[in-house]
Formats: sequence, structure tokens, C-alpha cells
Amino acid sequence: MLDFIIVVLLTLAFFCLGIIFSRGDKNFTTKQGVGLLILSISLIAISGFLIIWNFGTLLIIKKIGALLLILFGLFMTFKFPQPGDWQPKQFALLGIFVGLFCLFLGLYWLLF
Repeated sequence: MLDFIIVVLLTLAFFCLGIIFSRGDKNFTTKQGVGLLILSISLIAISGFLIIWNFGTLLIIKKIGALLLILFGLFMTFKFPQPGDWQPKQFALLGIFVGLFCLFLGLYWLLF
């Protein structure tokens, strides 16, 4: 149930931010804009507090680390220089192997 409340608060906050950034007519005063901005920032802060309180800081840090490990694994697998550029062939194979290992480890940490 708390997950649903967090989603509703974040949706409302980004809806208010969308109203602020999309309104270009002259009937929208600065006072209304500041009020919506304060409302949306406070809703985002409340949602962030509920997420940290519900799931815990260490779990969130673990998920962020998993995302970084996935990005590193994708880089090492697909963007690492080819064997003919400036390195021996064994370096490219090692880079692909390390990239796949990091990619699968990051996916495991992200999902479990």
C-alpha cells in the first residue's frame, strides 16, 4: 500500500511540474507558479523520505551500485576498443569477459 502512495505522490508532483513548465499564457501568475513549485518539491521530498524509510538506505545504495556495474559491464562488452586498434587480441577478450561478468553481476544485484 505504501508503494502505491509513493507512486501517487510522485505522479502528482511531476504533474504539477508539468503544469509549471507548459503554461505560457498570461493568466498564470507568478504566485501560482511558486505555489505549484513548492507543492511539487515538497511532494518529491515526502516521496523520497517514504522510499528511504520503507526500503532502507543500504538497499537503495545497492541498487545504485548495481546500475553502475551494469553500465560498466555494457561499456566493457560493447564499447571496448577492438583488437586491431591499439591492443593485443587477448586484451579485447579479457575486456569482453570482464564486461559480461560485471553485467550479469549487476543484473543479479538489481533484481535480487
